[in-house]
Amino acid sequence: MANRAELEEKIITRLHKEKYGVFSTVEEDKPRSRYMAVFHDGLTVLLLADRRSYKVDQLENNPHANLLLGMEGHLWPKDIVDIQGKASISSDKSIIHGLWEKDMNRYWDGPDDPNIVVLKLEPDTIVLTEGHNNESVWKKDGN
Repeated sequence: MANRAELEEKIITRLHKEKYGVFSTVEEDKPRSRYMAVFHDGLTVLLLADRRSYKVDQLENNPHANLLLGMEGHLWPKDIVDIQGKASISSDKSIIHGLWEKDMNRYWDGPDDPNIVVLKLEPDTIVLTEGHNNESVWKKDGN
């Protein structure tokens, strides 16, 4: 098993490599999932969303969320990252400008559109599965 620093580096490498993931929120006590473009700052996941979307309403009611990365168009086994934590909603324009990509213009009127928010998923637990059932678990509290 990798030490904590090595595990964090492996997870960050995967976060950097994967462009899309399945982001799940809670709706009426049930999971609700959707594909989203994934960005990160270290182990903190950053997602851009429309403040008028259901996912924002769901996070305001229950901040628990999950992000699943891997398997995009690949056969198993492939490295999989499963991130569980709490998400917060931010309107920080400096983050939005830093994450902005040209193709996002199809959803919003540029990075200063007032409807864009940043969803910050702060992990409590991250499970990295490499190959066949080789799981490493990272926990926020270090255990």
